[in-house]
Amino acid sequence: MNKKTLADLLIESDFVAPEIVDRTLRRVGGSQRALGQALVDEQVLTEDQLAYSLAQLHGLRFQPLSEFRVDPRFYQNIPVELMHRHPFVPVQQQGDLLTV
Repeated sequence: MNKKTLADLLIESDFVAPEIVDRTLRRVGGSQRALGQALVDEQVLTEDQLAYSLAQLHGLRFQPLSEFRVDPRFYQNIPVELMHRHPFVPVQQQGDLLTV
């Protein structure tokens, strides 16, 4: 079973044309890891499109945080210093499960 690459997902999602992906991959030496950032730097891909694609690549749910505000009740139980030390944002809590 072949796992899809970031390049595959960007093309399938119609975020970037195949010829631009190929050109950029050649420029970054074939590195899938550098592809996304290079496309964002060239303003061919938005950061949200890259984040969505990376989430898809790893089987994760994408939740844009552009309009998100941390629920103030989280500050009662989670020290802000901990959030700064280990960069995370609490999104929701269901019972004992905290989604970050």
